[in-house]
Amino acid sequence: MRPLPAGTPAVSVGKHIVGGAYAVAITPSGGDSSVSGGDSSVSVFAMPAAKLSRKVGRKEGGGCLSLAVMPSGDRVLCGLNGGTIRMESYAAATAAPLRTFAEHTDQVNAVMATSVTTFASASNDKTVRLWDAECSASTATLSGHSSYV
Repeated sequence: MRPLPAGTPAVSVGKHIVGGAYAVAITPSGGDSSVSGGDSSVSVFAMPAAKLSRKVGRKEGGGCLSLAVMPSGDRVLCGLNGGTIRMESYAAATAAPLRTFAEHTDQVNAVMATSVTTFASASNDKTVRLWDAECSASTATLSGHSSYV
């Protein structure tokens, strides 16, 4: 990740995020910074001005605890405390997520894009799952953890 230019304003998310800020993700280009909150929406801030430019996602499904931007920079993954992962479009504030991934049985603590079409997630259900982002299905489940991951 490249550093922000000197003089870049701090982002004050208090008035934009309901229930506190849980996760931050930055697009590969550095043009947008995203912050998730307790209402499961994602606030997108244009950088380096740090101004709220839009919100994406639906306010449902519990808090968005983890975020990851896909390498293409046009989609963001939101891991929810209900165990679901939503893929949202950065380009359009759609009424519904582009895809949902619902194989975890407890909150999703982390999501990480591993390529343009794959990502990984870790959950309180003691599993790490690898996903194909194009078909909404996990391709592998890493289990056997003795505690949350």
